[in-house]
Amino acid sequence: MSEIISRGKLQILFNNLPGRTFDFKKGVLAKAEKVRGQHFQQLNHSLLVRKVSEHARAWHEDYRPLLRNEILSDDSRFVIVNPAHVSCILFPLVFWCSDNNCKRIFNYTSDSRIPSSRTCPSCHRGKLRQLQFVKVHQCGNLEPLFPWSCRNCGSNNIALDDRGSTVERIALMRWRCLDCQSTSPIFGGRCSRCSWPNGNNSQQMSVEHFRSNKIFYVHTATLLNIPEREYDVLFSQNEWYVISTAKYLGLEALRNTQIKEYASRVGNSGQQSGSVSGANLEDLFSQRNSGKLTDEEFISRIEQLRNAANPSLEDLKTTIRSTSGIDAELWDEAKYDVIDSIIPFEIGAVTELDNEDAANHATSLGISQLVLIDDFPIIIASYGFSRVEARPYSADGTPLCYLNPFPGDREQGGRYPVFVDKVQADALFFQLDPFKVINWLRVNGYEVNLPVGNNQDCVAKGYFINLFNDINIHEKIFRDQPIARLVLGLIHTYSHLAIKHASLLCGLEKTSIAEYVVPKTLSVALYCNHRFGATIGALTALFEQSVIEWLNQIENERRCIYDPVCHEKGGNCHSCTHLAETSCKLFNQNLSRSYLFGGYDPELDRDIVGYFNPIVQTT
Repeated sequence: MSEIISRGKLQILFNNLPGRTFDFKKGVLAKAEKVRGQHFQQLNHSLLVRKVSEHARAWHEDYRPLLRNEILSDDSRFVIVNPAHVSCILFPLVFWCSDNNCKRIFNYTSDSRIPSSRTCPSCHRGKLRQLQFVKVHQCGNLEPLFPWSCRNCGSNNIALDDRGSTVERIALMRWRCLDCQSTSPIFGGRCSRCSWPNGNNSQQMSVEHFRSNKIFYVHTATLLNIPEREYDVLFSQNEWYVISTAKYLGLEALRNTQIKEYASRVGNSGQQSGSVSGANLEDLFSQRNSGKLTDEEFISRIEQLRNAANPSLEDLKTTIRSTSGIDAELWDEAKYDVIDSIIPFEIGAVTELDNEDAANHATSLGISQLVLIDDFPIIIASYGFSRVEARPYSADGTPLCYLNPFPGDREQGGRYPVFVDKVQADALFFQLDPFKVINWLRVNGYEVNLPVGNNQDCVAKGYFINLFNDINIHEKIFRDQPIARLVLGLIHTYSHLAIKHASLLCGLEKTSIAEYVVPKTLSVALYCNHRFGATIGALTALFEQSVIEWLNQIENERRCIYDPVCHEKGGNCHSCTHLAETSCKLFNQNLSRSYLFGGYDPELDRDIVGYFNPIVQTT
């Protein structure tokens, strides 16, 4: 039985994505099969797929068999959908008699003839109700739970004995043969759909209640909603990264110009059609009229001034290389991270921190920029799911689950759907001081080899662009990349403590605030997630009224209720640094209070001097 039901977009994204089990209506259980909606065309398709790919690659390729690298690298394999309707089926098709003297199980999974009457055909007294337990495996397989034939007498006349339990605990229940009265424990058996790489024990299916969180974990990627039409003029340039990089580095040519405006003045040749200032023109005309310049010299000087005021893309590339010491190819690799740190300031309303005491306190905590951004433009893209576990790996690196895409849409040529939701929210944006981070690394005994450039601000920014080249921030960083581990751990932990104390001051649940981390630019945006609670204006009130208190609470978050054990094992647990997966898209990896306050890092096997330690100076 299949039925199409209408749901609000948020309800679909949160409760009714394909593969999820849910209460269809009173006494009826169902599973979402397909989400229908319109093809969402207002987004940069390749940018969204890139973000999905970046997130999905946290799983080893063997544990995402339907999302292998060649698929993630092909934009045409995905379709962006704005959800509107859900197609669902009755699930599971296993029924249980409610009569205490019967309790027989009826399995209609392979039989389309579901009984029209809900009266038990065996005892004719009890009512049939769907069995609320299912079998699930970490590969993504979901099956109904039903008994096999009796091992003692071979009968198929099997009942579920709940042993008088008032709670639905499967461990207390038994299968009972109604013919010979023998009993057997309830277990899931082996998954028949996969060959789990870790051996036989990992192929055992677990039995879960249909409402259990373990049955379905949705996986989402977040990205900035860049207005495609407004920025078409930028992205139409083959080397658009040159413009965004120049803006990020604060080069004179773009210091007071938005990147889309600059791009509109660049022709196909990469040359700008700019103009010379009136004062310069007046001076040149005066020199020509007095005979100091010939007509040829006059024209040449105008061209020189025009090029100096409006450099070409090639000129910008040369300046970027000389100021930062980083080759254009690396800036090209980092272009999406760079533009993520620019776009919010161009399309959002930015409020600077005008409280001098708060600004000084932020500087003392190693924050070089702290602003409020209204209408922070976030896209939440739900692209797949896992079962049993949400994380790709355990702390010791053991794979925990498969990552599965939502079923391909036949109406869209079999492409995998990505369901999107736009969030316009207020956000706190802060950026760590690159010079203090570099000094912190040196205090901890690491040699920091800065690029050779002629502008120290650009050099410091370029260093971190180079540091995170070819590093997936969704994966755990190991001891073979200690500097990258330290810097990502610092930014990520800072972000989590900032969310924790922002939620306390705003009176919000931590799930109502999410993070957007851009390590290559040492940046973090904390934004209100409208999908979880009433959050309008919460961060605005914090920024305007409680920012000093917020910074103080972050600085004083040195203790955990599980210390000294937590401190000795890395300063990272659910009580101090962990957030729900709705707030943290990095799987609570690369976290430790030791990065901020000092302590032991088990992965690096050494003590760390904290970022807040007074010996770490800002220069």
